[in-house]
Amino acid sequence: MTDPRAPMRKKIIESAEILHLRPDDVGYPRYLRVEDKEPCEVWMLNVTYRVGLRPIQFASTLFYREQDAKQALEENKPGLEVSIGGNYSEEEVEIIREILDSKFKYADIEYDLTGAGDGESPLAVEILSRSGIYKKDYSTLTPDVLNYLGDERVRQLKNKLGSNWSIVAAFEYCYVKLPSTSLAYIAAAYQYFHHVLHNHFAAGYFWRDLEVLALGVEGEATKAIEMRQKAGGAGGKTSRNSREKRRSDLLDKIEALAAQNPAIVQFSEEAVAKVVLADCVRDNPNLWKQGKGQVNNYLGEIRRGEAGDDMKARFQTLFGSKPPKRLG
Repeated sequence: MTDPRAPMRKKIIESAEILHLRPDDVGYPRYLRVEDKEPCEVWMLNVTYRVGLRPIQFASTLFYREQDAKQALEENKPGLEVSIGGNYSEEEVEIIREILDSKFKYADIEYDLTGAGDGESPLAVEILSRSGIYKKDYSTLTPDVLNYLGDERVRQLKNKLGSNWSIVAAFEYCYVKLPSTSLAYIAAAYQYFHHVLHNHFAAGYFWRDLEVLALGVEGEATKAIEMRQKAGGAGGKTSRNSREKRRSDLLDKIEALAAQNPAIVQFSEEAVAKVVLADCVRDNPNLWKQGKGQVNNYLGEIRRGEAGDDMKARFQTLFGSKPPKRLG
């Protein structure tokens, strides 16, 4: 059974770069130009990333020290899998609470706290119960969540929200403690947008995500993609190995023919290769099921050293270091 607290998608960094911005630069953030303060240089880390099968997303972070920006760059190298939420400092938690509280007061403003979810169903509360957010009766928060919130925060939420307070409490707990791609987080976000903010458009997106991930649709698709990539990698390695064997076989046959008839090397390497190709196919039919039309390419790779210095030296012993004069 899937752990509802575990991340369901991977966040993979696609690209990352640092921009050094001075107050006179065109891209310098406008909000840093405060009348009573001297603007200072900043470093902006721009990152593109992909979460699961979603489209590529973009994020930027400002730093006032170059070393901090470089440290962040090291943590966001292309190809790295990075964590998604659930690891906030006390200061960040206070900011999150302020944002959540502002939503209660202005529920019709455009939200920007999360991503986004249709219809009512027991699926969301079942997941929250299974993850230890709600008790088995689906209506009471577990001691885990209440201890995290503390008595003062619980009083604040009850005073502001009445009967809906536990929905917001569950979402705050999941937002701060869990990855944003976990089933529990998405279920709590759906309830929050649907029941508290009445933003049914956003709730619909969360509901879609919940169904896709809970039913394993995206997980199976991701596995299929990874299997194809692995198969492609294995196929590519097999192809490279076969190519190396054909080049080696070709050069072996040329050397054997030259040992029997040294005058043969007066002709071009392409002409000599055509002569020995029949022997190659006869002696190694499985190896030469493919590649017969690439013999000249193999010769070029050997001549240029792309097949290794040893084969290049053997080739030069036969034909010299310069392309031979064509006699026919």
